[in-house]
Amino acid sequence: MITKETYNKLKNIVEEYEKGNFDIKNEPYIVDYYENLKYNPEYGDDRECECGHPYYRHFDPFENMDAVGCKYCNCWEFKEKRNIIKERIMKINKITNN
Repeated sequence: MITKETYNKLKNIVEEYEKGNFDIKNEPYIVDYYENLKYNPEYGDDRECECGHPYYRHFDPFENMDAVGCKYCNCWEFKEKRNIIKERIMKINKITNN
């Protein structure tokens, strides 16, 4: 049996999904029922973290891709490195296409 709080969280998740507000391809982690961070195979292994290392390096392939932090530095959480130039180009393209 689940608590009312857990039920309401799950209900909100389902409602957001049904509205089309979930795009897991743009989320670096999948959060499971127990709120553990999980590897998202749809995210893109070559996306670069602020630490300079790729996404997949923040997970352990020998332990069911558990989120273990970057294997090459002290970065615990993957945060995608922003590409300001790319973002500006996309913004200009969006404006010119409207």
